Amino acid sequence: MTTCNTCGAELIANKRGVLYCAACAAKLHYIIPLRPHVKPRPRVTRNGTHMPDDYTAWRARVRMYLCCDTMPAFAGLLGMSLVFRFKKKGRGDADNLAGGIMDACQGSLYDDDANIIELDVKIERHTGRDEIEVSIWEL
Repeated sequence: MTTCNTCGAELIANKRGVLYCAACAAKLHYIIPLRPHVKPRPRVTRNGTHMPDDYTAWRARVRMYLCCDTMPAFAGLLGMSLVFRFKKKGRGDADNLAGGIMDACQGSLYDDDANIIELDVKIERHTGRDEIEVSIWEL
């Protein structure tokens, strides 16, 4: 049983199996069972600028896991805590990993990632599982 860090209530799973706290309006907590992905640089071509296809597909999968009818969208100033767990070595540094998940959460958890003024990032390697732990709260 996993409990919310803020209110101590039991975390429940949404339709996709992602854990979140429905009892605590101050903080939402998710565990997304996907391998973390770094935010790449945009590709510039003569047809325009775009993100790589694998990153775009990963971002869509993260949004699918976060999709839930009862989930509120945050407004105002926000704090966010991210824990990236890699089954093996993994790659990427903290700012590029955080940028990827912050892009993926934009539009489902909050309107603009510029509202995140407090950010805590932790990377754990060789954990035996790939997942991303996301906690978000209003300040």
